Parts: sequence; C-alpha cells; structure tokens
Amino acid sequence: MARRSIGIDIGSSHVRAAQIARSGDQFLVEKVFSAQTRRSTDSRPDILRSLIDRHGFDRRAEIAVSIPDEAVFFRTLQSDSAPSEQLPAAPLPDLDHDFPIPPTKNVTHVCSQATLSDHRHFALVAVASRPSLQQRLGLLAAAKMRPRLLEPPVFAIHSVVAMNHPEIMSGTAVIAAINGPFLTLAVTNDGSVLIVRNILLADESDNSLHLVKNQVADLLAEEAAITWQRIFGHEINNDVTIYLVTEARSLDGLETLVADKLCCHTVVVDPYARVKRPLEQNGDGAMYLAQGLALGALAAGETRHVNFLEAANLETEPKVNLKRDFLTCAVLAAVIALVALVGLFTRLSHLEDRYAQVKNEIKQTFHAALPEETNIVNPLAQLEQKLQLLRANRSLFGYICGADAGPLEILRTITSTVPAQADINISNMLITTQSARLTGTSPSFDAVYNWQRRLQEVSGFSVVDPHDLRKDPGSGRINFTISISLAPPE
Repeated sequence: MARRSIGIDIGSSHVRAAQIARSGDQFLVEKVFSAQTRRSTDSRPDILRSLIDRHGFDRRAEIAVSIPDEAVFFRTLQSDSAPSEQLPAAPLPDLDHDFPIPPTKNVTHVCSQATLSDHRHFALVAVASRPSLQQRLGLLAAAKMRPRLLEPPVFAIHSVVAMNHPEIMSGTAVIAAINGPFLTLAVTNDGSVLIVRNILLADESDNSLHLVKNQVADLLAEEAAITWQRIFGHEINNDVTIYLVTEARSLDGLETLVADKLCCHTVVVDPYARVKRPLEQNGDGAMYLAQGLALGALAAGETRHVNFLEAANLETEPKVNLKRDFLTCAVLAAVIALVALVGLFTRLSHLEDRYAQVKNEIKQTFHAALPEETNIVNPLAQLEQKLQLLRANRSLFGYICGADAGPLEILRTITSTVPAQADINISNMLITTQSARLTGTSPSFDAVYNWQRRLQEVSGFSVVDPHDLRKDPGSGRINFTISISLAPPE
C-alpha cells in the first residue's frame, strides 16, 4: 500500500502544494497546486482547505510545511574537540545573543554535525522565531491541518537534490537556490550541511531581479566563493559541483555563467530526475520546495531533514481545557441518558400495545373455536383442555388415515367386503385392537365362504375363521360366526 505526504510551501505571495506517493523505492508526484495570494481578499486558510475539499488531496496523508526564510537563522560552530565532546543538540545558552531573536522567543536546534578529514568538527545551529512558528501552526489549525514536519526551506531543497542527484551524499558540494528574493547557499560534506547563508537579492517589489541575469551570476559566484573559503580556507576546487535550483525562467542559462566564473561543474537540479510525475503535469520548477517538503516526510531515513516541531516541542493540537471538556462530557452524558430514557418509555408503550393486541386476538380465537363457552377464565388453558378432550374422543374411534387401523377403519373395511347380492345380515360385531368377531345370517353356506375369501384378501386380516355354521329350521337361513385376527402394523 502506497504512503502519501503533502508538502506545502507558503510564501509571502503564494501557496504551493505537492502530493507524493511512495511505493517501495518509487516516488510519484500525484497532485500539484499553486495559487497566488497577492490580493487582500485571498484567505490562506480557505486555500489550504480547498486542497482536500476541492482539489482531491488525500486527507490521510502526512503534511510537511516550510518555515519562512526570514524566520530562521543559521550559524556554523567549529570545534577541534573529539566527537564525543561536540555540542549538545539543545539548548545552547551561549548563542542567545548571536541571533537577531530575543532568547525568550527563539527555538534553537542543532541541524547537523560533521567531521572533516583534517579532524575539524562542525555543527550547524538553527534558531527560529517561536512566534513565527506558532503563527504558521495557527494558520494550519485554521485550515484543520496538523503538520508532521515543520522544516526550513534549505533542508527541503536539500531533500530534492539528494533524492534526484544522490551523488551529493558523498564528497563536498554547494547548493545554490534562488527562492523569490532570497539566494540560499549551503555547503555539504557527505550529505551533511556545514553552513547555510540566506542572502537577500532584492525587495519583492523590485522586478529587476528577473531581468539582470549577469548580476545574479556575479553575486552567486562571489558569495559561493566566500562561503567555501569560510569553511575550508581555500578557493573552490575544480572538481566541486554546484547544484543550482531556481524557478525563474528569466535565469535560464545561469548555470553556464556561474560555471565560467567559478571554473567548476554546475548542475541544474531536475526535481523529476528520479521522481515520476503524470504526463499531464508540465514539471513546473516552482514546485521544488513543496516537493522537497513531501520527500522529507516520506523519505526521512534517506534525506537530511530538520523538524522544528520536535525541537521546539510545539503543540499541533489545541490545549486541553478541563472545565470545558468536563462540561461537554456532562452535557453529552445527560443527553445520552435522556435519549435512553425516552427510548425505554417508547419501547414499554409499544410492548403494552402489542400485549393488548395479542390478548384480543386470543379472545377472538377462543370465541371462534369454542362459541359455546361463555365463561372465559384462562383462554389458553381452556383451549388446551378442549384439545385434550378431542384427542381422547378421537382415540376412541381410531384414526381415519395413517398406518394404524382404528375401529372405524376396520368396520369400514369389513362392510366394504360384503358382497352386494349376498343378502348377509350382521347382527353382532365386536372389534378390538387385535381381533374382530362377526355374528349374523346368510341365505347359504356358499355365501359365507365367498365372504370369507374376500375377507382373507384384506392385507390387515391375518386369519379369517368362519365357525358355528348351522341352519335355522324355522327360517332356513344359515347362522354363522366369523373370527378375524388382525395383523400387527408394519
């Protein structure tokens, strides 16, 4: 499953955002957004909210935001002590008066530490304005966003360079980035940033910055040489690479001028060298800072990022108000109790109505089944008694159908076997569960024997025995008795 992060570059006159997805070692720029905020009616919180609500950015993605360039300052400290004796991460009280921020309003963070081949140890210290950081977090809170990374722009730029040009992670190099009115220079050694300088080129209202490319090249070459000299004590070597990052199209070809002036290799950073992008995106170079912020959140182990949220222990969530929260919980508990009570009464009323309906149905059924009963005490018990009485009466007459042959079934079978023209009269009949005895008269002996044969054909009669056959002298009819043994049911 791909992870996603959103890098948000909030400048003085723009808001830019890039959403990057990571799947394994592959990075893809999924969405980009850019808006100008020069008008007084432009609301940055509304613009930030529109990223998710209108432009389809993933609300579950981690968010990384830049610190304004003017709100962060850097200083490089050098020491000849062993690495175990290097400067602590924070705080650094002896540097309180080395930055243009009051000690009570700053956040100090050691960004990186490095040891050069001549055993010199460097520590890059950054100090940011706490009010500026809180203002940036307040802006995001108004847009209902919680950042996971609050980073100086130079380290976001470093993430873009390191991800797309990984050769910068070994040896020494220079990063030169022109971000609006600022020229940012950073010298790196094996990926660690040794020094950072933010140089103001011109006021934002001065459009000459976009017109005089030669002056920018001269200033960049001069400041890069000074910065290198400050760290290493000598001029820039021919084998040093300067990575140039710029968004201004008016500065196209600046790398050639800088290379000629410094006599070193200059590379224009391609923010999409190893990061993929959809075909419909034009690869706008102005998105490099937002892209670097997103990469810093996604590839924390592969880039050198600085998170001022961790350094300053700033709160990204609103403070807990115990009184307000207790009151809210009490109101919610009361509402829940009220809803539950109303629900119980509603259910009780429904059950009472249903009970009355069932009782009425029982009475109607009772009257329909026992119309002769006028005294109703317990309808169910009275119906049960009536059913038991019916079962008892039924057992006296036997079952009309089924495997068992009752008395009525036996009687029906016997009468159905009497020949139609035989003139046989049955005067007495005794039927039990195992046998039957028939007494009667017939006109002749043959009529009795013919009936015997028909009775023997019945499957339920195992033995048919006629006996006591005698002729009545007065009437001339034959008196007989037939005993029948019933076969047990299978």
